[in-house]
Amino acid sequence: MRITSKILTSLLCLPLLVAGCNSANPYDEIEKDPAYDGGNSRISGKILDDNTIEVNSKNSGIYTLMYEGTDGQVLPDYSSICTLTMKGVAYYDDFIGVNVAPESASEIGIFDFDGKRQGKIDLGSFKPDFTETPAYSFGVLSDVHIGKSGINAESDFTNALNFFNSQNVVMTCICGDITQDGTEAQFSKYQQLQAQSKTPVYTTTGNHDCTRNAINPATWEKYTGQPLVFEKSVQIDGKTDHFLFLGMSDWDFTAAYLDEHIAWLGSRLEEYKNERCFVITHLFFPDRAGNLNDIYPSGNWLKGAQLENLKKLCDTYHNSIWFSGHSHWEWQLQKYQDRANIYREYKGTEPASGWCVHIPACGCPITSDGSSRDNNESGSEGALIKVYKNHVDVLGLDLKAGKYLPIATYRLS
Repeated sequence: MRITSKILTSLLCLPLLVAGCNSANPYDEIEKDPAYDGGNSRISGKILDDNTIEVNSKNSGIYTLMYEGTDGQVLPDYSSICTLTMKGVAYYDDFIGVNVAPESASEIGIFDFDGKRQGKIDLGSFKPDFTETPAYSFGVLSDVHIGKSGINAESDFTNALNFFNSQNVVMTCICGDITQDGTEAQFSKYQQLQAQSKTPVYTTTGNHDCTRNAINPATWEKYTGQPLVFEKSVQIDGKTDHFLFLGMSDWDFTAAYLDEHIAWLGSRLEEYKNERCFVITHLFFPDRAGNLNDIYPSGNWLKGAQLENLKKLCDTYHNSIWFSGHSHWEWQLQKYQDRANIYREYKGTEPASGWCVHIPACGCPITSDGSSRDNNESGSEGALIKVYKNHVDVLGLDLKAGKYLPIATYRLS
């Protein structure tokens, strides 16, 4: 493998664990309840065709669902799936069609309030085929915000890079806003921190990197080592995947990019239309992933001709996967909107666009009740991407807990 470059000048953190909880997993070392007979004597469940989980119980109570491995133990690197309050039957319907069970899972264990295993759920077709080995993997972050007060941006970024180092990624990609104010001191700190990575770190610009004025390309390149637009490629087994980085040049959401840079992206996508392309940029498409229930202030959306031109590229090149950030939304907010994290246009059953993937903030994700915004200053999220011959697995991460999130585990064909 080689990388080449071309450049253009919870209720229960008691005994229960919910996704995103930072406490230790209370189920790592438990023994199964001796009264549980391995069958459905107390509680049972199944995964329906739309990936909804149905759970039936003879007794009311509070139950947590956790992935288990072939050894019967809870997967230590995964947060819980959900916590349900049971009165006969309950449903967990936050999964979408492209959610999948992880490779290491063999079934779902059902645990009561005291942490005793009371039943199980077979995965069936919810767990896809994993006979193929990933060709490579890479990390994705967004919105690091070095220099932002009230958060631990520097330690969060360091922690993220250390995690990706442990996963042997070929690179880490960042969807912009590496700094809070775009100062040379903040860019210098980024340069110092990213040097800890064992593999290359490539970033695009966000609006905060531009400050309230146009960015200085020379300053950006001095501290990041790359211009505003550039490409990388990964070659393996005679195939090439292309990474196309589109950086903002101005904090102006009607003219965030230089038109010649959008033209450059279009020419690259046309050239590589028969190969897989990953587009790394900052701003989301307002009607696709990254804009939970239109809560994010509309004055900070990409708009106008540039929005339409970029959407046309996404709609034309179905071989593309677009990663963006900007809105900071946590992975768990898919529970309020199916397209919060992942989206693709369809005409009937046929794809009508590339994939759009929103990456939560590494520094200060934003949480919500479905209608408002609230900073999670202690949080930090990102994604590990595993690349296969004909599909890509997106594994959303709670980087503070060092755990993958079931609600953010996807397979994109």
